[in-house]
Amino acid sequence: MTDRLLRRWEGLSTPVQVVVAFVVSVLFMFLLHVGPFRQPLGRALGYAAFWGVLMAGGIMVATRAEQAKRRAADEQRKKR
Repeated sequence: MTDRLLRRWEGLSTPVQVVVAFVVSVLFMFLLHVGPFRQPLGRALGYAAFWGVLMAGGIMVATRAEQAKRRAADEQRKKR
């Protein structure tokens, strides 16, 4: 299940991945700052946008690294 989900994620185009990662990250960070951190709405939105950009970038870097690692492992299996 997880492998299939990861391969579907990696199969998406880069712009689609960036948009999805950004939207999910901003929503998560907004809820975190409004809820447990009890920030005012304006400040929570600002923090969510800032951290959402960083999180989306981190997700994209991690996606590319894992994709490269998986491709290398697949190539090793094909050589055997």
